[in-house]
Parts: sequence; structure tokens; C-alpha cells
Amino acid sequence: MKRIRLKAGFVVSLVLCLFLNAPTAHGGWFTKIVTGVSDVTRSGGKKGVGAGFADISDAARLVKKLPMGERVFALAASVSHEGHWHLMNASGERATVSGTDELERALEWLMKERHQRETGRIVFYISDVSLINNPQFLDFLPTGAGRQIVVGGRAYAIVHKDKGGQKQVFARLRENLDVLLDDVGMLRETCWQVERPFTPGNVRFLSLMEGAAKSVRPRQESGTGAPMKPDFVDPYYLEQALQSLEGQNVFVTGTVNGDLLYFKEAGDGGSSILVSDIKRVAKDLDINLVVLNSDVPRQPGVRDWLWRTTEVSGLTQAFQAKTMGDFLNVLGGARDGFELASEKSGSTHFSLTARPGERPRGLLESGKNTGGGDSIGSVITEVMASIKGDVVVSSVELFLRNSSRQNELDRRFFSAVPSSLQYGYLGLLALGVLGLPVANRWWQRIWPPEKREEYRTPAALWSAMAVRRVLFVALFLPIAGLPAFWLQLGYLARRTVLLPYKWFARRSVE
Repeated sequence: MKRIRLKAGFVVSLVLCLFLNAPTAHGGWFTKIVTGVSDVTRSGGKKGVGAGFADISDAARLVKKLPMGERVFALAASVSHEGHWHLMNASGERATVSGTDELERALEWLMKERHQRETGRIVFYISDVSLINNPQFLDFLPTGAGRQIVVGGRAYAIVHKDKGGQKQVFARLRENLDVLLDDVGMLRETCWQVERPFTPGNVRFLSLMEGAAKSVRPRQESGTGAPMKPDFVDPYYLEQALQSLEGQNVFVTGTVNGDLLYFKEAGDGGSSILVSDIKRVAKDLDINLVVLNSDVPRQPGVRDWLWRTTEVSGLTQAFQAKTMGDFLNVLGGARDGFELASEKSGSTHFSLTARPGERPRGLLESGKNTGGGDSIGSVITEVMASIKGDVVVSSVELFLRNSSRQNELDRRFFSAVPSSLQYGYLGLLALGVLGLPVANRWWQRIWPPEKREEYRTPAALWSAMAVRRVLFVALFLPIAGLPAFWLQLGYLARRTVLLPYKWFARRSVE
């Protein structure tokens, strides 16, 4: 009888292990049923027109969150490679169209009230993937209707610009900030960087001056509004100075030419350092490096021959921004707008360049360009700043932690330990707690409990007990947690299966 119990317990434990470890990707019958029910639930039971809906979930969620005054004129939209537009209103009603006549009928059905069919008030919120893959189908939409691209749960206006006779599609992230729609991954990363919080308390503004300090004291600024004073650092010891600024946002100024950062006009070539060396140190220390590029390599905080302190034009207002996009938007206003270009920098960092670009007259695709270069206003601003002796930012180069790296850092409880190790340790510790009876028996065999007669004083006994318990919880329990959990689970399953047998056995004895 004992052998039968052991075999039954072993079989039940094996079945439970296989069931719990079975990957959901295999799509068994239970998974298919649940998936089917989920799909039906998400559709909301709304009838639709057409078939083959593309993914418009992000745009649809955004449309449903709009204020009522905007929601009645909003349509979530996506377009397939075949040119079929998939539309959804705030109520969840859907339609698929492939021609102008079908679009008109779909608008009449999706927007039943006559005043809601006013073309000039309709706004299409288009998914980023479908728009970037099929930008040519934008001309299919009604003239005068609003067009917004949805990226990361946010909507941005769509603008067209003529570049050498070729029309290109941009997203307007801010009033003075545009980004070309050419790659979905780069666009999403750029938007994430633009919307990330900008905290002046985590900013260090460095002024490069030969003979200055070789290190920077750690410091946390608080509050906004007050001008940020730069820290003077010897440029040839900049790599050493960055060691104390791990994880912070570091701003430097100069003239970038290729891989050289000029910080001083001297002689024929001036004084410079390698940008690649700074980026390498910034990557190792998880520093967000921002280079404010100027045509004249003046350094802030230095006094000129009139004893005036050199400042970066517009930087005081920019440091009051709430997001990185707002920061760039303030600086871009003096240059008649910035265009953003991005590229990957390894697996943990992301390079972003903001430089002046051509600007359309309005937000709609029909707007014409004002021409390349800076406007008269920005030129006057630059001339006045040069006369005053201020540094005028011509472009901005950012070397930033990418979203995956930043999220990984945010998940850490201890900054020096990767989050995967920390959560893995906690998971094994939790399994060890669930398998505590088994783990405790093993531990008593490895380290038997202390005996009173082995210690001279109670304090020594308590110290030994504390050390034993700490090592058990912090070290042994995570190591033995997984096997102890499965053995404890098998023991409980075996007892559960044998409960009816024990009950009938007791009844028969009685």
C-alpha cells in the first residue's frame, strides 16, 4: 500500500510539473478557447463594415480618451499595404474602405450626426506603423481634415516638407521640433526621449577651461527658475571629472567638427578634445551627454574684455522645461525650429541630433516651405547675442540612455546590480519561502542548531543563532528554493490525492 501511495504521489507531481511548465505559445485547446473569448470581448460586439482590420489599438485607445468635444470628430485609422483604410470611431464601430466613395459612405455611417461629417473638423489619428510603411496613402484622406500620428499613446501633427523637390513626411513633436517619419523603431525611441522628464536637479553644466579643476564635486540641484552656474573643468581631465557624475545629465558647449569638440579659439586650429572619448566614458557611467554646438567655441561663465559673463543664449529658460522635448523646443525657437535625426549607439545608448531645418507655413500638408536656413528673426537674435558675447546654440547633439536601458535602471533596487539578478534572487527567495519546510530540514542537516552548552555567554549564543538564520534566509533559501518548492508541492499534491483514500479507510475501520 505504501508503494502505491508513493507512485500515485509521483505521478500527480509529474503531471503538475508538466502542466505548470507548459509554454502558452503551444496554443493548446484551453489557450485557443481563452484567446477566442478575449478576441470577441475586445471587439465589443460592434458590427463593422468590411474585413481584414489592421492594428489600430493604440489609436483607438487614444480616441476614446479624448474630451467629448474632440472625440465626436475623431477617427482612429490605419492603412494596409494594399491601400485599405481601417477606421474606428470612439464608440468602437469599424469600417474598411478602399476608395473615395467608400470613405464617404463610411463617414456617414461612423459619424451619424450631420454636423459631425464636416470635413474640416474631422481628425484622423493614424497608427505609426501603417503611416510610415504607407505614407503615400495620406492623399486619400479628405482635404482639410486633420492628420495625427499616434506614437506611444500620444498624438503628433503630421506635416509635409519639400526637400530638393521631394515631399517628405514629418511629425511635429513640438512647435519648434520635427522628426522625419522613416523608421518605426527610431521614431518611437525619439518620441520616448522627447517625452522623458527633464529634471534640473539631475543636471550638471560644465564649462571647459584649461587649468581649471580636474574633478567635479557631486551635487544635487533643486528647484527651477534660477540660472544654473557652470562648473569649470579642465577639458584634458574631463574623463576623470565625469567619474563623479554617474547617472546624471551632463551639458557641455563648444564647436563640434567631425569627432572633435573645440572649446577655445587659439592659433590656427584651436584647442579641442575627442568627442568619442567623452561618449565612451558617458556610456560606461550611464551619463546622458548633451553637447550644445555653437559656431563660436565660447565657454559659459568666462568674462570677456568688458568684464561681462558669457552665457548661453536661451539656456536659462530651457532649463525650466519639464521634458527633454520642451528643452529642445526652447533652443529651437531661436533657430527657426529644429529637425531631429537619430541613430543607435550600441545596445544601451541612443544618439539624437537637433539641427535647424526647413519649416512649412502651417500644420497641414498643403503648407509651403519658407526656404532653407534661418529666418531673419533668428539671424538678428544671433547677431545681438554675438555682440553681447553670449554663446548661440546652432545645434544640439545628445548621447542618451535608450528606453530599454533606462527602464532597466529604474527597475533596480540597488543601482550597482542588474535588475534581472535582483528580481531573479527575489523569485528564488519566494520559492524558498513556499518550500520552507523542506529547505529547513536540509539546512538543519548542513548546519545543526546551536546548543547552549557550547557557548560561554547568552550573547555569544544569540550572535551565532543570528548569523545562522541570516545565512539561511539570504543565501541558502534562494539556492535551495526551487527544488524545495517542487518537493513541497509534490508532497501537498500527494496528500490531496490521498485524502479520499484516507477518509474511506477511516470509515471502513469504524
